[in-house]
Amino acid sequence: MLKPPSVPQLTINPQTPLADEPVSIRISGLPPSSSITLQASMTAENRMQWTSQAMFISTKDGTLDVRSQAPIEGSYTGVDPMGLVWSMEAQPSETPPTLFAKQTLKPTTVQVEALIDGSIRASGQFHQQAFSPGVKRIEVRERGLRGTLFLPPEKGPHPGVIVIGGSGGGLQEGRAALLASRGYAALALAYFAYEDLPKYLVDIPLEYFETALDWMLNRTDIRSHGIVAMGGSRGGEGVLLLGSQYSQVCGVIANVPSHVLWQGFGDPDATLPCYAWTKDGEGLEPMANFGSEEQWTTLYQQDPIPLTPLFETSLEDAAAVENAAIPVERINGPVLLISGADDAMWPSATMATAVFDRLKEKGFAHSVSNLIYENAGHLILPPYRPTTVNAAPHPVDGQNYAFGGTPAGGAFANRDSWAKTLDFLREVFG
Repeated sequence: MLKPPSVPQLTINPQTPLADEPVSIRISGLPPSSSITLQASMTAENRMQWTSQAMFISTKDGTLDVRSQAPIEGSYTGVDPMGLVWSMEAQPSETPPTLFAKQTLKPTTVQVEALIDGSIRASGQFHQQAFSPGVKRIEVRERGLRGTLFLPPEKGPHPGVIVIGGSGGGLQEGRAALLASRGYAALALAYFAYEDLPKYLVDIPLEYFETALDWMLNRTDIRSHGIVAMGGSRGGEGVLLLGSQYSQVCGVIANVPSHVLWQGFGDPDATLPCYAWTKDGEGLEPMANFGSEEQWTTLYQQDPIPLTPLFETSLEDAAAVENAAIPVERINGPVLLISGADDAMWPSATMATAVFDRLKEKGFAHSVSNLIYENAGHLILPPYRPTTVNAAPHPVDGQNYAFGGTPAGGAFANRDSWAKTLDFLREVFG
């Protein structure tokens, strides 16, 4: 009597991972040494559909394990447990492709299907969680602050981290929620383009951040010896500046940062000089110029717009650089710099290296790490999200800017830099 064919079994573990946690996708009961296609799909918060697929050859014993097997063709190459996720592409719709950006903390459901000869033979799903069970989310609306504090489930006091965004403004809760899941009291702090805060990145008082630092350090559930400041892009510029001004900052994580202060951003009616940051009521001197009129005209005819050449031209002015340089040597703790060598938004690798070089030249007393990712662009984020869109309309001025990088390069930078960010925090806080 012939043995009946086995039924493929798809196993995903864990089924409710944290958003920064990889999953295992394994299928058993397949025909030996046969082709099988895996399809993954999910729906973004704006209802846009994202999909990927990859074809594999099952082993002689009829199994497929994405953790140890590479596809023979498909959306990604090489062995990568989460390749089906980061290689997802937005499907055609009335809405132009945009970043897979999460605006809420709702779980993201990823559907996985196994196809043989075009027919679905097995399926499963997993649900990426923004934070782990028991994490406390506390809205902060006191002393003029606008933010969200995330606390770990365990009893404190916890090491504290303040997280600020870049030129897009608003409130960025994702990183802070993940950090609380890893044991840190993390304050996601808005500083413009949110509620009653300033509309643009113009004349932002550093005292606002000082208030946030003191507010955190005065809480009994947060350790009192210092706060690590984390920020990206203009927020990377911001946290280096904060660390240089306030001893309450005991470490800095600057993601795609700048070594100098740039002018304010977003206000179409602003006159020069336009200050991004102020202290004691006085504007902090930014770079004196920003590209030539000819460069502006040429670049803004492109779609998407690569801004890096404008910044590179400005940085050729040595006197302006020296005048606008952030005194990073005053930072009261270790520094982690993260950048992409293919950053099309601004030359973050060049500017991060300038920070690194200045710290070494000044005999900086603390450790400093300068991570540069060769095929990464401006978007270096927590891992395991689609990385296939490298340009998008800016939420403040609406221009379609290029970010640079490749999907695989961005996925690697996200995964590696996040792991090293967590290592850095463990080192800072012991």
